[in-house]
Amino acid sequence: MSQNLAVRTVAGKIFAAIGISVWVLLGLFGFTLAAFALIFALIPDDVGRYLTSTSPGLFTLIALQYVITLAVVVGVPFLIRRWSKAEAENLKQVMGVLAAPRFRYILAIPLVWAVYLIVSNIVVALATSVPGFNADEVQDVGFSNMSHYGEFVLAFIALVILAPLVEELLFRGYLFGKLRAIGGFWPSAILTSIIFGVAHQQWNVGIDVFVLSLFLCALREKSGSIWAGVGLHAFKNSVAYFLLFIGPLIGINVN
Repeated sequence: MSQNLAVRTVAGKIFAAIGISVWVLLGLFGFTLAAFALIFALIPDDVGRYLTSTSPGLFTLIALQYVITLAVVVGVPFLIRRWSKAEAENLKQVMGVLAAPRFRYILAIPLVWAVYLIVSNIVVALATSVPGFNADEVQDVGFSNMSHYGEFVLAFIALVILAPLVEELLFRGYLFGKLRAIGGFWPSAILTSIIFGVAHQQWNVGIDVFVLSLFLCALREKSGSIWAGVGLHAFKNSVAYFLLFIGPLIGINVN
């Protein structure tokens, strides 16, 4: 009897973990794509072209995607369970936003980034032995052919500020927090990192961010909040931003 109960308990945790993961992916892609399809069906064609072909338009779409995703993934379950002060505090705890940033973890960000970079390069190098894997596939971050100062500012805000903040709230906050309440650190961190990699829709980038996510989950676990992870994520993206957009302007080209 006790063995059957244990099996049912483990099965229940597995199904719950899968359900939460699928819900996050649905919010990130399914509901957002449906909302965008509706929006583009209602707006004039010239407005649609502006949104998809200019830096301000792309920035607007990215910000809108983040708002819709967080509103659906985090907001809908919260509303279904009915708002209360206790429920709000519990949600903040799950998402890792209650604890203040700890100074020692902020100081450790460059070191953690360097270790992540070494590990990621090793894992990507090992993955090159897999048939069909292309380590040099370029990630499309959306911003290209920028010429005005304002465009670079918008790209910086989108990639270095908004992306780390929202992705940490969604993945190392909501997803990891929910999974961690169900099971141990490593199963939660690995599943969170797999979903994070899948969300990037590209093998070489997916492997890189899978490794990054393990470090981000560890920071969340050790520090008790997402803020050190937000800092690491922003640091990583700022380096990429410099290499992609600023470096070529000053004669630095890194493939």
